[in-house]
Amino acid sequence: MIDLIRSFLAERWGELRPGAARPVAGIVIGADRDPAAKVTILFLDASGQPSAVAKVARQPQGEAGLGAEYEMLLRFSRLASDWVRDQTPTPLALQRIGGRLVLLTTAVPGRPMRTAYYAPGHVTNRRRVEADFAAATAWLATFHRETMSAAPLFGDAAQDLWVDRVIERYRSEIGWDEVEVDLFGRVRESARDLQGLPIPLVASHGDYAIGNIMVESGRVAGLIDWERGDQARPPFRDIYKFPASYSMYLDRAAPGRHGSVRLGRDAFDGAWRRYGTWRHLPGIGFGFFGTGWLPDLVCHYVLAHLDRLGVTRAANAVFFPIFLAEEAMALPDPVFRAGYRSIIHAVADTPQSSWLWTSEVAVR
Repeated sequence: MIDLIRSFLAERWGELRPGAARPVAGIVIGADRDPAAKVTILFLDASGQPSAVAKVARQPQGEAGLGAEYEMLLRFSRLASDWVRDQTPTPLALQRIGGRLVLLTTAVPGRPMRTAYYAPGHVTNRRRVEADFAAATAWLATFHRETMSAAPLFGDAAQDLWVDRVIERYRSEIGWDEVEVDLFGRVRESARDLQGLPIPLVASHGDYAIGNIMVESGRVAGLIDWERGDQARPPFRDIYKFPASYSMYLDRAAPGRHGSVRLGRDAFDGAWRRYGTWRHLPGIGFGFFGTGWLPDLVCHYVLAHLDRLGVTRAANAVFFPIFLAEEAMALPDPVFRAGYRSIIHAVADTPQSSWLWTSEVAVR
C-alpha cells in the first residue's frame, strides 16, 4: 500500500504541494485493531523531513471518519484564521487508492504529548505535569478565541440539541437502567436551570487527548486526527477530554502495586472497582474526584476555562455527564462502551459536594 500511495503522490505532487520537497519513502507510524480504525503512514522527503501523511481505512467502517476529517480540515483551510490553519494539517486529497480510501494531508510538527507522558517519572513529576497542563490550556484558550462564533443564551432549542438528543441516543445505543434514569433526569433538570445564560459556540477538535496533541519546544504545535471535529458547538467536550485522557492511562505511566498507580490513587482504585473492571475507570475517577495535586490541577484546568469563557460553573453538572455519554458512543467497541458506562455509574454515585456538581467553588 505504501508503494501505491507513493506513486500517487509522485504523479500529483506538483499539483498537491507546489514547490515542496517530494516524498521518497513512507513508514507506518500508527495502526489499530479496531474495525473502524486507520493505518497512518508518514512520508519523508530525501532529507528525512516529513512531507505528507496518509491515513488509510482498514475496513469500510473507517471510511466515514476519513471523510469527516477531510471535510473539517477543508473548512478550516478555507474559512479559519491564519493561526488555526497553522495548527491543523492541510488537506491534500481524499482518494481511493488500491481499493482503499486514503486521506492525504501535510504533517504537523512536533511529537505527541503522550511520548513524554510515558517517559519514566514524567507523570509523577509535578513540575512536568503542570507544564503539560499549561501548554494544553494556552492552546485551547487561543483556539476558542480564534473560533468563537457566538455566545447565545441557552434555551429550549439548545437543550434539545446538546443535551436531550445525546441522552436519547445514549439510551438507544448503550442501554438504560435505574442509575442512568436518575442521573440523566438530574442532568435535564440542571439544564433547565441554565436557561437564559450564555453558552459560547466554538470550534471543537472532539478528541483533545494527549495522543493527538503535538508538542514542540514545550508548546502545543498543532493537533492531528480531526474526524470528530465540529465548527460550532459548546466548548465542554475539549475542556473535559484533555484531563480525562491525562488521567485514564496513569496505571500504565506510573504503575504501583497490583496494577494501581502512585500519586495517592491506590485507595481510590478499590473504591471505584466496584463499578466495573475497565482498566481506565479508576484513573478518570481519580483525576476528577480524587485528592492530591493532580486532581487539584484537573479542577483548576476545568474551572479556569469556564471562567475565561464566562460560563457558569453550574454547567458542569449538565455537560460532564453529557461528555461521558458522548465518549461512550464514540467507538462501537463493546468493551469501550461498557467501560464508559461503568464510569457513568460511578459518577452518578459521587457526593453532591464535588466541585463538578456545585457552582460555589473556588479554583483550587
